[in-house]
Amino acid sequence: MRTTCAVLAVLALGLMGAGCGLARQQEAQAKAAALQVQHKAALQGCDEKVPSGNPKTTVARAQCINAAIGILRPLVPYPDLLDLTQAHLLAAAERVEKGQLTIAQASELIAQKNSEIAAEEQRRNLANRAVAAQEGVAAANLMAAGPRSCTRYGNTVNCF
Repeated sequence: MRTTCAVLAVLALGLMGAGCGLARQQEAQAKAAALQVQHKAALQGCDEKVPSGNPKTTVARAQCINAAIGILRPLVPYPDLLDLTQAHLLAAAERVEKGQLTIAQASELIAQKNSEIAAEEQRRNLANRAVAAQEGVAAANLMAAGPRSCTRYGNTVNCF
């Protein structure tokens, strides 16, 4: 009877832990959805405050858009790449305001930089997958090798 109670207690704790994980996941999803809503509202505010198409207000628009993009920072896997994207946007906007680029040229430059950033993100993701795969193989090899050492306590033998 005591064994049954102990097993039930362990199972209950395990289920509560699973419930906590599910609750955390739902909480994270809710937070992400709220940040997405804030981001969209901020972008709409940028469109109202600083409409696109005016070369004289491109820096103000880029700053507003960067602030809207910054809302999503907690959701991105590589914040440094987000910072780089924002820097490229602001640099291109400054060049447009100075008359060094047209809006179309700046759009092309930003698209090119975003493509480079996307390639870097993909490279990092692939590198992370490769490391995870190597760790999995190493763990499997370690488990397949069997116990490394054994200790004896009375009539009990524990092997690791």
